[in-house]
Amino acid sequence: MQNTSTSIAPDRIWSFYVVIALALLGAAYQLVRLQVTGFDAYTVRAIDNRQQRLTLPAPRGVVYDRNGVLLAQNVPAISVLITPALLPEDSGRLAELYARLSELTGVPVSTPPLDAGNATGNRIGDDSPSPGIQELVFLQETNAPYRPVVIAPDISREQALVLGAELRTMPGVQLEVRALRDYPTGALTAHVVGYMGPITEDQSDFYVNLGFDPARDRIGYAGIENRMQDVLAGRNGFKEVEVDVAGRELRTLGEGQAPVPGQSVVLTIDVRLQAAAAAALANRMKIENQIAQADTNPLRPPQPVTNGVAIAINPQTGEVLAMVSLPTYDNTMFSRFIPATYYQEMADHPYKPLFNNAISGEYPPGSVFKVAVAAGALQEGVVTAEQEIFDPGEIIITNRYFPNDPGKTRRVVCYNRAGHGDV
Repeated sequence: MQNTSTSIAPDRIWSFYVVIALALLGAAYQLVRLQVTGFDAYTVRAIDNRQQRLTLPAPRGVVYDRNGVLLAQNVPAISVLITPALLPEDSGRLAELYARLSELTGVPVSTPPLDAGNATGNRIGDDSPSPGIQELVFLQETNAPYRPVVIAPDISREQALVLGAELRTMPGVQLEVRALRDYPTGALTAHVVGYMGPITEDQSDFYVNLGFDPARDRIGYAGIENRMQDVLAGRNGFKEVEVDVAGRELRTLGEGQAPVPGQSVVLTIDVRLQAAAAAALANRMKIENQIAQADTNPLRPPQPVTNGVAIAINPQTGEVLAMVSLPTYDNTMFSRFIPATYYQEMADHPYKPLFNNAISGEYPPGSVFKVAVAAGALQEGVVTAEQEIFDPGEIIITNRYFPNDPGKTRRVVCYNRAGHGDV
C-alpha cells in the first residue's frame, strides 16, 4: 500500500511559532500599557465617563436705591422641559403630546423653513428660526437622553397652570422654576443698573473656571450689573453624580458644595430725585429745541439738542443722588433674553441710547470748571473772597512748551467782547 502522508516543512512550522509569539508579545504589551504605564490616564478617563459635576445656581443679589426701592430683583420663571428617554414609545401618542405642547406653549412641533417669518424673537446672533420641539428632543436624545432639555422658557402663569394639570398624561414632560432678572424702574434707571446677558463663547473658559454654567448662567453687561458682577453673582455650588452611558443619574457622590448667594447692593441713588431730574432734563431739552427752531438767523442754523445729562451730587459726601443720561433705553426688554431687533435698533440709533453720556461721554468742561479754578485760587490765597477783579473781555495767554521757550501769545476773548467790568 502506498503512503500518501505529507510532512510540513520545519521552516513553515517555525514561521507559525514566530507569528504566535509576536501576537502574544503584542497582547502582553497592550496589557502592560493598559494596566501599568497607562493606568492613571485610563482611570481618569473612566471616572470622567461615569462621573459628572453638576453646578447648582446661586441666587443673585438684588439692587436697592438709598430708600430701599428695588431697582433689580429676581422673579420666578417657569420653563417646560422634556426628558427624551421618558417619552412615550408609541409614535401616535408622541405626536399627540408634541401637538398639545405646541398648542399650549406656542413652540412649533418642527423647525419652520428658513424663509418663514423673521428672527424678531431670536437672541442676538441667531438669524434663523428657533428650533422646534422635535429637533430639540432629537439633539438631546442623541447626546444625553436622560438629561432634560428646555423647549419653552418663561411661560406664563396661565400656561403653567394648564400644563401642571395635564402633566400626569404627559410622560417625559416637566415644569422647572428658575429665577430671572427683573427691573421694576425700567428706563428710569437703565443706565445706572444696566442689564444682563448670556455668557458668550469667547468668555466661556473664563467663567467655567469660576464655576459658571454657560448654558444657564447670565452675567452683567452694563451698569451696576456689570460693575458689581462678582458681588451680585455669589458662587455656584456643585454636586458629583454617577451616570450611566445614557446620561441617567444613578447616585450622588460625596457631599458636594452648596451655592453661596450673591450679596445685595444699596446705591446712593434716590429714585424720586432720579425721576425729577429726568423730567427736568427732558423738559429743558424740549425748550432748547423749540428755541433753536424759532431762531431764523441764516448764519446760525438750528442745532437740535439730542443728548443730555443731569447729575445730582451731595457736596458733603460725594454721593451721587441722581444720574440721568438721555436718550435712554428700556432694560426690561433684556430681562429674559436680548431680542436681536430691539438691540440692533438701539445700537444703530443715531443718538446712541445705549451709551451712558454721564460717565462715558467726553466733553469740554466749559464754565463748570470756573468753580474749580475759583476754589483753587481762594485756597492758595491768590485772591480773597472780597477782592474785585476787572474783566476787560479778553486775555492774552502765552503758551510755552519747554524751558526758555519765548512762547507764542494768543488772544482769547469772552462771548461778551466788551467785558464784564469789575466782578
